[in-house]
Amino acid sequence: MLAHDEVLTRMLENTYTKADFYRRTDLMQEFLEHVLFNGEKHSDSRALRFRDWEKGRDDEATFGAVVAWGDTVLDSFTPENLHVRIKEQKQELETLPEIVLYVPVALSPLHVASLGAWCRMHVRKNTLLRLMVEPAVAGGCAFAFDNVYHDFSLRYFMQKNHPALIELVRTYGVT
Repeated sequence: MLAHDEVLTRMLENTYTKADFYRRTDLMQEFLEHVLFNGEKHSDSRALRFRDWEKGRDDEATFGAVVAWGDTVLDSFTPENLHVRIKEQKQELETLPEIVLYVPVALSPLHVASLGAWCRMHVRKNTLLRLMVEPAVAGGCAFAFDNVYHDFSLRYFMQKNHPALIELVRTYGVT
């Protein structure tokens, strides 16, 4: 059985936002409650049974992520520790660093994963993202990290350089 921190590390390998972590953990808990408390005995892989259990459901990305955690994570939960360990995982998650990213449009799961991996490599290990769609940051983005807000939107740079932009319009005119 994996230690608590090893399970969390494995779960974070393909989970880059708190929302995704909670959704995936809740789904895993629902599956494990079904498996552990229905009275049936199974000797096959929990990851394989999870694949069968999830058939016909909508969120393929969520199910795929939990399947990727594999038996190493799924087998670490028992009837005796399931609820306590899930609660501990969620509490531990709240202590991880988070970047709040304001983007003008919703990002695809592929872009979220790419951005999340980049942040973990270049900013801080186990950093999580919280994505906020904010049309006002069009032409760029903004983010908050360690209680500091950084604005890289077109609007910010236009306001910052407003006198120079006015002078350009005066110099070259409007046609």
